Amino acid sequence: MPWYFVSGLLEPGPLSIRGEEAAHIARASRRRAGDEITLFNGRGSAARAVLTAVSRDSVDVEVDCVRVLPSAGPPALTLGVGLVSADSLSDALHASVPSGLQAFVPLLAERSQWGRRSGPPDKLAARLERVVTAACKQSCCPYLPEIHAPATLEQLLVSDAWDAVVIAVALHEARSATEVLPEAAASSPSSVLLLIGPEGGFSEEEFLAARQSGALPVRIAPYVLRAEYAAGLLAGMARAFLGGLS
Repeated sequence: MPWYFVSGLLEPGPLSIRGEEAAHIARASRRRAGDEITLFNGRGSAARAVLTAVSRDSVDVEVDCVRVLPSAGPPALTLGVGLVSADSLSDALHASVPSGLQAFVPLLAERSQWGRRSGPPDKLAARLERVVTAACKQSCCPYLPEIHAPATLEQLLVSDAWDAVVIAVALHEARSATEVLPEAAASSPSSVLLLIGPEGGFSEEEFLAARQSGALPVRIAPYVLRAEYAAGLLAGMARAFLGGLS
């Protein structure tokens, strides 16, 4: 069944949906009374619902079979991606959500492209919130990752929130993620920070700072990847090797 987002508590019984999501159900998806859908609230609850009335901008449903679904992990994965264009950042987020992210951070790296291509911070944040909701609906992920404000690499590295930090690099001397991640899994980390650079990658100074902070450099492909492809690949590999698929 298709998934749709509603904020707040999900409980059995009648529910009215208004606004953008109602328009999506009624107009974009062209659902009709009697159709079954899945509603989720982004905090783990999902429910079967039957449409009882559909109009242009409002939808009424009868909710039943409310369940609390398990989250992916441990470990909790936070992904930081160097700021590129708004389109590329959105694609990076969309590609990584199915791996069960806990949080996503636009990263202000030395080679980040901040300005016209990314848009004002408030508009970028609103766009990423829409992207993460759409990605959860598409991938049937019941937990919305938290979208953090843009942060510098230094701000992330000085935090004591991570049991491990993994940084993707294109250096041929770096070890493969398929070797490094299983070794990192041996310590059973509960929280892991994943780092993807902007176009052009991290600067040498940033890479050295990450290494001095204990970050594990990994190669995830034989050649250079676009940031959005690297984000989805690293997130998926981290989930597969570090745990959380069961």
